[in-house]
Amino acid sequence: MKRLTFALTILSLLLTACSGIRPLGFCQSDGLFYYRTGNALHSSTPAEVQARGFDPYAYGNWCPGSLPTPTPTEDLPEPTPTPTDDPGPGPTPTPTEEPGPEATPVPTEEPTKEPTGPAVAIPMVWLLTRGNWDCILVSETHPSVPRQQAKCFPLLDPNWVADNAPCAAPVMDDDTWECDRFTPWRRPLAELLVVYEEHLRRLEGD
Repeated sequence: MKRLTFALTILSLLLTACSGIRPLGFCQSDGLFYYRTGNALHSSTPAEVQARGFDPYAYGNWCPGSLPTPTPTEDLPEPTPTPTDDPGPGPTPTPTEEPGPEATPVPTEEPTKEPTGPAVAIPMVWLLTRGNWDCILVSETHPSVPRQQAKCFPLLDPNWVADNAPCAAPVMDDDTWECDRFTPWRRPLAELLVVYEEHLRRLEGD
């Protein structure tokens, strides 16, 4: 039986190629076999098909209303892609502008401060008094007794020591001294600077 079915199938294929018949298939709902000759649609019972040497069941199932078999001059339509639920990642947006280099902060210059007043020329000068005698000495601290005796009046009174120090203040570079109200007769700044330099040399020698 299998050999007979196989022989009928081979014969059907040969007859189809030679006769121009294009089998479509057997429709189970109406029990007919459908085929085309050119563009014409035909149907036959399985017995009629077998009588012509065809196997009506060798071409699968086909019923009217199924997708038409394309004619020799027509191309098969491209299958329409079925959309999936997951569209996938969207296109990555391309940046239209590249970020420019960061701006380098421009250092701002500090405004030059104008001097608010005269600067110190000699850090500290002392006014020492005793009776009507006044002595001015350059010293960082209160002048000692030996220094007063050696610097104030060594020729007139080598034992002179002040009993009061009414004022002590720096001398400014504009030749002003806070103690000028007591001593309008003091030496000018140029002479006091000479004394101050000698004072510094003595400190370095000590």
